[in-house]
Amino acid sequence: MILPEPARGLWKRVAAPLRAEMNTLDRFEPWRIGGGTILAARWDHRDSTDIDLKVAHNAGLVLLRSTYGGTFEKTMERLGATRIEYRGHQLSVHFSKGKIDITQAKQAPAAGHTEEMIDDHVEQILIWK
Repeated sequence: MILPEPARGLWKRVAAPLRAEMNTLDRFEPWRIGGGTILAARWDHRDSTDIDLKVAHNAGLVLLRSTYGGTFEKTMERLGATRIEYRGHQLSVHFSKGKIDITQAKQAPAAGHTEEMIDDHVEQILIWK
């Protein structure tokens, strides 16, 4: 699967460092990619600027904050992040062209997920009916 630009460029730049940072969380399980970017990749009908990641409801995103000793914020800033927002169960990382939204949630689509190759890495992709 090929993500539409500019989301593809953003994903290529941040996926590996983001994965490394997320793996520092005790309760982290692989994310699932969903939202409009995946639909745009499947249908090849539009550009996309954001990437939506879903993680387990108890992933502990707040523990990525530098106030808890994490390196997440500095890593994202090195990669070009212009703003990082923590809002309840959601973390948004803004870049000059696009953003990544990471949401902690229990619910998943009834259709579940599948695995797809995105830029040489197998990712879990949410399926919507």
